[in-house]
Amino acid sequence: MYTLVVRVLRELVMKRALPTHLHVRPGKPNDAGALATVFAQTWSATYQGILNDVGIRRLLVTRRATYWHRFLSHSDGLLVALNGDEIVGYVTFGPARTQPDGWDPGPAGEIYELYVAPLHQGSGHGGRLFAAARAELAKDGRHRLLVWALSENTIAEDFYLGRGGNIVATGKQRSGNRMCPTTAFIFT
Repeated sequence: MYTLVVRVLRELVMKRALPTHLHVRPGKPNDAGALATVFAQTWSATYQGILNDVGIRRLLVTRRATYWHRFLSHSDGLLVALNGDEIVGYVTFGPARTQPDGWDPGPAGEIYELYVAPLHQGSGHGGRLFAAARAELAKDGRHRLLVWALSENTIAEDFYLGRGGNIVATGKQRSGNRMCPTTAFIFT
């Protein structure tokens, strides 16, 4: 009897843990609450120990649902990843805002943010978001892609290198009173 209970519990856990229906779609203003939740969960988990807690809390306050509703009302550069009907990640993208020294990309795109909720990382959502953003940028003739990430975020570094990114530059980004090293990845 004990073995049967353990087997049934394992199956239930696996069914819950495995993605049910994965897809990506454009973000809509009514996604604002879910995006605020994903942002808060991801930033709290990802940047703990990299950025100071005060800086993280300040940013979380600015990225509540009202921010996302405004953003989605004025931008079409946001895609969401869904597991069934649940928003579990997002990517924001558009024209490249900077050009690292020595890189003449012509028209280039940039992924500004790509985040997947911690419980859903490693299930393919990040790869789907990355590919979908690249496809959207390519529709506008932006076949070359730039992504900046905090250098201490080794998960992001592994993710972008694993998708063929090349490190082309480093920089710094302010977080509170600290300058954090950043890394630029290009994709051609």
